[in-house]
Amino acid sequence: MTPRTGALLLTLAAALASGGCFAERRAPKPPGTAVWIGAASNAPDAAGLRRLADQGVTEYFVEAARLDWDGGRPRVRPVPPSRAARQDRTTLVISGTWPVAEIDVEAAASELAQALAGLRLTAERDGRLPVGVHFDVDAGAALPGYGRALARLRREMDARLYLSATVTRAEIERPELAELAEAVDFLVVFAYGQRPGEPEDPDAWDLQAVEAGVRRLDALGRPYLLGAVTVGTAIWRDRSGKTRGTSAELDLAELVREPRLELKRGFSLEGIDRQVYEFRARSPLVVGAWALSSGESVRVVRAATSNVEELLRRVGVWQAGGLLGPVFWRLPSASERMSLSAANLADALAPEASLPELEILVERPSARRDEWQVVLTLVSGNDESTDLAFFDSNYIDLSIGHARIAEVEPGDFARFELSAGGERATMRALREADMLRLFAPIVEGRQRLSTGPITLRLTGKEATVRTAGSFLLTDGRTAVLEAREWSFAPAR
Repeated sequence: MTPRTGALLLTLAAALASGGCFAERRAPKPPGTAVWIGAASNAPDAAGLRRLADQGVTEYFVEAARLDWDGGRPRVRPVPPSRAARQDRTTLVISGTWPVAEIDVEAAASELAQALAGLRLTAERDGRLPVGVHFDVDAGAALPGYGRALARLRREMDARLYLSATVTRAEIERPELAELAEAVDFLVVFAYGQRPGEPEDPDAWDLQAVEAGVRRLDALGRPYLLGAVTVGTAIWRDRSGKTRGTSAELDLAELVREPRLELKRGFSLEGIDRQVYEFRARSPLVVGAWALSSGESVRVVRAATSNVEELLRRVGVWQAGGLLGPVFWRLPSASERMSLSAANLADALAPEASLPELEILVERPSARRDEWQVVLTLVSGNDESTDLAFFDSNYIDLSIGHARIAEVEPGDFARFELSAGGERATMRALREADMLRLFAPIVEGRQRLSTGPITLRLTGKEATVRTAGSFLLTDGRTAVLEAREWSFAPAR
């Protein structure tokens, strides 16, 4: 258990002492950290699972079935397993909707109990260790009837399994929530962030608003997990700001590199406890499956690892008696490049602050007595990204002695700047350049950026080559790559 997770769980331990007996046949749900795995999630390998376990993850919420209705009768349809089977503590997730019309609660609960028994057996056969069933269901106006049905189901289902249910931010205020809370062993309350498709609401990310929701939940006197959304969303907006579509499957780096998109000013002021970037179309273009007209925009909203770290820090000092811990929704699919990975979550849970592992490499593919060619590569060694910056951050420097920079092929870098003796944008800077600055607006996790050949014209027997760099981090800090001098074998 890490210090970060340990501090959190110590403040939550009162839940075990004060929560009472939540169900006659079950022990109280113990505190812990959980990770949600969707049917299409790119689940971690064995090493990734071990790392999450080392950082305090004790359970996985795995999407197992879809709830549909045939009139008033429930139909539980299993979904294919999302990852290789392991003996992990697993809560089986059933997603869907609840009918608004009145139903026979006792009959529905009996049919659901039979279906859940089958899901449990299938999970065990697949090598899982099921410990609970979670209903991720949109009840809407049917919340009271939904609560009564779950109360009946709780009496009929396997006594070894916990029963839990999703609660949205909007439902925290509803008086019927108390009945639902009594019906289940614990709630999963999505108080931080928004799932794709939900109307954007800055309060969903504001940690002060999250704390206020936690205080209201504590007043219920029932246990709950705090749901935190770690899947990033892109929103297609027309000229008036109206939403035309949402997607979790765009690539932020591709949006940054697209010359027909311009970044809207003031984006850094919108990112309260989240990241917000909005790109406006200068001319018509296709982004993913969207055909944007000039003036329309793509707005990206997501949590960075540093935002999750701050959430966990705040949770650790709230002393919320009913809060059992966080559950992170959800691990992304391979195409969801704007979302936090399992490695990002492990970084957020670790005791030390997350940092991108950035390294500059220099190669000299050719060398003559009077001319060298060098290639620079910036390597990201982990899943952490930098923040987005265009001017005074996110660059690497190449400094030259006993030579001048004659030609530059920037390759994967967005732009470059030459200087001579500190002078920039002068004829001397172009003709006698002794320093090259290469800009990368954003460096994403595991990214590798390389220049083309950079030609050096030697003015001495051997050139000296030094590198350095500076990058803006998502929490406002700056990561500095210290100056390093490179040596090469003598040129022939």
